Amino acid sequence: KKTVENENGNTTNAEPPAKPPVTELTFEPKSGLKLGTFKFGETKDFTITFTNTGKHDFEFLHIQGACTCTKVTDYTKRVKPGQKGTIKFTFDSGVAEIQKGYNSGIEIYGNIKDDLIIYELEADITE
Repeated sequence: KKTVENENGNTTNAEPPAKPPVTELTFEPKSGLKLGTFKFGETKDFTITFTNTGKHDFEFLHIQGACTCTKVTDYTKRVKPGQKGTIKFTFDSGVAEIQKGYNSGIEIYGNIKDDLIIYELEADITE
């Protein structure tokens, strides 16, 4: 138990909020997504599909692109065991570097092992 102060300034012993049970996710493709070739400044939309292969509901605590070139636009908020979910994102090569094998990712925080998965993305960006 932890002593906490409420809005009236009184202290009380309170249990910390329970952390949801850990589950597992499997992505398609499993090891990351190759986005293909982009001309610098080109923008494309993508969808990643994943399955909750664990025994408990999966719930996102937070999700974001690993750099400014990757913007998450929508995602399935809660996924039951055995069900599929999606993450939709936009990749903007205009805020990335011109190079072959440019790396980005999607950072997924939730009730999963180590609390975080970084789903890797790779693109070839030309002039």
